[in-house]
Amino acid sequence: MVMGILMAANVWMIIWKNQKVVLANAANVLGGGEANADAPTAGRKALLASRQNMIFSVSMLFFMVGAAHFYNAAFEMQQQQATPGRSLQSAMRNHCLARIECNRNLRWHQGWQQNVVDV
Repeated sequence: MVMGILMAANVWMIIWKNQKVVLANAANVLGGGEANADAPTAGRKALLASRQNMIFSVSMLFFMVGAAHFYNAAFEMQQQQATPGRSLQSAMRNHCLARIECNRNLRWHQGWQQNVVDV
């Protein structure tokens, strides 16, 4: 959400303002007028802000695809067992169960399966 707000701010405050200067300069030069000395600087600022928006777009796409595909398995168990009133309690329980299972697997891999107490 923050990247989206920054992208909108780039467009409204930097790119659009500077593109107006560049376009007014182009129209003035085509009409036979004198070139504006601030137009190249404004064009460069607009270009850099536009490139930054492209970087934000690629990053945002990565996070959106990652949230939809890579992290789904991690939260699948919590989403299935969570109830509206007890979501924090359910998340804490699932975290504790995952830690117990992780410790159980770690002990088993180290050859301590006889010392593991079932919970």
